[in-house]
Amino acid sequence: MIKVILLAATLMSGVSCKDKAVTTDGSKKTKIAAAASEAVTVKVNDGQDLAKDAMETTAEKVTEEQLIKEAKAVEKIPAETKPAPTKKVENTKPAKKVKTNTETNIPTTKPVVKSTPTKVDKAAEVVTKVKEDVTKPVTRPSSKQVKEDKPDKPEVKEKAAGAPTHKAFDALLSQFVSQSGVVDYAGFKSQTAELNAYLKELDVMTPQPSWPEKAKLAYWINAYNAFTIKLILDNYPVKSITDLHGGKPWDKKWITLGDKTYSLNNIENDIIRPQFKEPRIHFAVNCAAKSCPPLANKAFTHKNMEQLLDAQTRAFVNNSKYNTLAETELTLSKIFEWYAVDFGNVATFIGQHTSDKISPAAKVSYNEYDWALNGK
Repeated sequence: MIKVILLAATLMSGVSCKDKAVTTDGSKKTKIAAAASEAVTVKVNDGQDLAKDAMETTAEKVTEEQLIKEAKAVEKIPAETKPAPTKKVENTKPAKKVKTNTETNIPTTKPVVKSTPTKVDKAAEVVTKVKEDVTKPVTRPSSKQVKEDKPDKPEVKEKAAGAPTHKAFDALLSQFVSQSGVVDYAGFKSQTAELNAYLKELDVMTPQPSWPEKAKLAYWINAYNAFTIKLILDNYPVKSITDLHGGKPWDKKWITLGDKTYSLNNIENDIIRPQFKEPRIHFAVNCAAKSCPPLANKAFTHKNMEQLLDAQTRAFVNNSKYNTLAETELTLSKIFEWYAVDFGNVATFIGQHTSDKISPAAKVSYNEYDWALNGK
């Protein structure tokens, strides 16, 4: 461009000199000078356009070289930093439509990105849960609510497969024994066949190892009482059981159960007492005497055993006909003397089965025993 300008200046300078040298033909020279001036102006304008084009060309070249340079720089990026190609996954489910802005084509709602929780995330979640539990106010339930939510522990139901139901004996007792234990032996006498059928049932269905302990105990208590009644009925009318077998009716072996023969003493002292070690049985077995604990008007079963034993014991202990209770002095039935080894500290045993205050060191004496028949 500079060269073009210098050339134009030289031409203009030459024309001016020629104008001074030529004096004869001024008009011609004037025209030549004008034409030369116009040519110089055209060339100058052309030079300016060429310079402008050269500058634009140079700028485009620089821009292209810069783009090529940047492209090569991108190619040199390590492979692990390049974004992995997106694998096309076929999905039979239609994609959820995302609302977009019609002007910018940008989603109006952010897509939900699911991420797998790390161990740190899980630990933080546990800590948060613990904090919430610690800071949560504790509401204590009322006693009424606790009672409703946690009922009393139900009694474990024991099955006594193969054991007699004792229903026949229960029916006889409820019919011929009063609430106070008075026995209607005359009424029993009229139902001898039913009683004998029940005794035969006991003979056939003897206790087995598979029976629950309470079913076995019920068997032996009912057997003792039923055979005692049988003994009285076989000799009825009689004034006292001690009038039979030389005054020792409990030692005579005449009771057949299975392949064995027993006496009443065998059942009580060789089986019930040592096997079950239950002192309350003394208020369950009945010796047909007035001073003996009253005969229950229902049969014992493995289901009612605990309740009936407790009821019989309390009824006898607190009955002034048999015992007189005071805090420091007790006058008791001979049963507590005869079987003292079963009761341990007698005063303590009495205190456990009465609402009266009894001193463990209370003085104990015993009543005389009435052997008269306990019925009519």
